[in-house]
Amino acid sequence: MSVNGRPLRILHVIDQLTGGGAEVSLVEYLTHARGNPDVEHAIVILNGQPESLAVAETLSIPVTAGSPGRRPRWSDAGLISSAVAEFEPDVVHCALVRSTLGVARSLRGTRIPMLVTLTSVHYDVEDTDGTLKKRWGIRLTHALHGMALRRDRVWFHAVAQSVAEKAIEVFDLDPARIAVVPRGRPDPLARVTEDRESVRRSLGVADSAPVLISVAREHQVKNPLALVDAAEQLMDEFADLTVLIVGPRSTASEDLDERLLGSALETRVLRLGYRQDIPNLLAASDMFVSTSRSEGLPGAIVEAIGVGLPVVAFDVPGVPDVLGPDHPGLVPFGDLAAMTRQIRSILTDPSARDQVSRLDRKLFEESFEIGSYSERLHAIYRRVADGSPSRPTPTPDMATISNAEQGTEWTS
Repeated sequence: MSVNGRPLRILHVIDQLTGGGAEVSLVEYLTHARGNPDVEHAIVILNGQPESLAVAETLSIPVTAGSPGRRPRWSDAGLISSAVAEFEPDVVHCALVRSTLGVARSLRGTRIPMLVTLTSVHYDVEDTDGTLKKRWGIRLTHALHGMALRRDRVWFHAVAQSVAEKAIEVFDLDPARIAVVPRGRPDPLARVTEDRESVRRSLGVADSAPVLISVAREHQVKNPLALVDAAEQLMDEFADLTVLIVGPRSTASEDLDERLLGSALETRVLRLGYRQDIPNLLAASDMFVSTSRSEGLPGAIVEAIGVGLPVVAFDVPGVPDVLGPDHPGLVPFGDLAAMTRQIRSILTDPSARDQVSRLDRKLFEESFEIGSYSERLHAIYRRVADGSPSRPTPTPDMATISNAEQGTEWTS
């Protein structure tokens, strides 16, 4: 994978290294790729907050960081240009939308290609919860990014087919420039460091209690109130039912506060906030429940199937990209009755729970292991650096195929 006798050089540009799924995924990938002699990495962190810099130190790669706090986007180009001049990358890789404009400006007048990762279906004017941006702001963002994304040497990596389709619709992108490869994760089973009983004991949860877990920030898009409503319908039948909500406070937190205060659920819903021991919490639970309104590629579900945890989820964009369209845990969006029936069925039928557990673990091993993801991502880097990839091969169903066949890869 060398260029002019040296390793392929990739410069990553990101707003920060802590927070959401894109940040976690990049850190995990760079950690895994550290020993690959064919690829060299450097990173630009636009928001140089101390937490991000502490994470960057563990990666042992060149780092260029901006000042902490919110920075004007137009000034990002200078920071990125400095890193480009010093590192001389073969490809600059960023994610839509926070760093895209700065990267596009910094590469103006160069022949360095730009790879943009598409991570979400939230690229539409009709935002899911109406709180992220006003409509005029989204339209302006689309206009500016639309110009940047149509440069000659811009290519795209989508984390899911649904994400690719939404980006094509909203930004009028050429499908021939998009490769669909779902993000991989390090095996979460290998990261379980405590036994089930110890984790439950630390949470004050009985060994025999049925435990549902959701890993997501308390955001309206993640729809945590639906999970609480489903749990309430199950309380009479499962008196010791416990719900773990793992993730920082966000736009739905006040509604959750009000919903739980003084209710029978107040002591049964444990809001754990941000945690670094997610594999331990997943392994100590009986079922993962996702009530999201939409997803890009839901990394928390990938983690859950990695430990073989049965998943019940609303059938919304992004989720079938992980579970496949025929997964027994998929229920129609908003149908709480169907969700509670499915949860009840799995909790009361050990054989069904074991069957779904084995299915989920197999999905992870075949489609989301980080080693195969890294190989597919490196193939994208190589083709982008080499020139002009042609139309991609048809995208098959990601949840039912082997690593070698999965996703969309450009053909030369």
